[in-house]
Amino acid sequence: MLDKAKQRLQRLPVDAQQRVTFVQTDGENAEEALDGRRFAAVLCHGVLGYLEDPEPLINQICRCANRGGIVSIMAGNAKATAVQPALERRWEDALAAFDTRTGIGVLGLRGRADTVEEVSEILQSRGVEPVCWYGVWLFVDWLEFSGVELDPSDAKQVAATAAVELEASRRDPYRQLSRVFHLLGRKSPS
Repeated sequence: MLDKAKQRLQRLPVDAQQRVTFVQTDGENAEEALDGRRFAAVLCHGVLGYLEDPEPLINQICRCANRGGIVSIMAGNAKATAVQPALERRWEDALAAFDTRTGIGVLGLRGRADTVEEVSEILQSRGVEPVCWYGVWLFVDWLEFSGVELDPSDAKQVAATAAVELEASRRDPYRQLSRVFHLLGRKSPS
């Protein structure tokens, strides 16, 4: 992932490249690795599900945010674990997923899912107030599993797809069925 980030950085303007520093460390050691620096926004996207216990990393994420800063977490949605295996026609896995929080994700690796409520509670205990949450990857996942491909060169189709995904991301019950949730919180200003 770090190599991909470095490759993508090279495609950005030079002034943007100069504002980026890569630091490789375990997330549970972020504050120490960053020499106590604080940031206006701290993102943790697609990582929690690969950790047995998410609390140490969430603690570090919250500590690395400035007062009044944003904390952004994307994680697998434990309330929708049966959706992906069902769409893949893995019926036994789908049935078992109603009672488990682990499964094989799109990367082919076993991962764990969380709930918005659980992560929100951890954030609150670290001085970060959850502000809002969104569902991520609902209909586009279903398209892929149904054998329909989205043509990325069709700007009109891409825009229409994005509009539908955005609307579903903020409405119940749709956001609750999304494979991933995106939770935003703000650290207390005091």
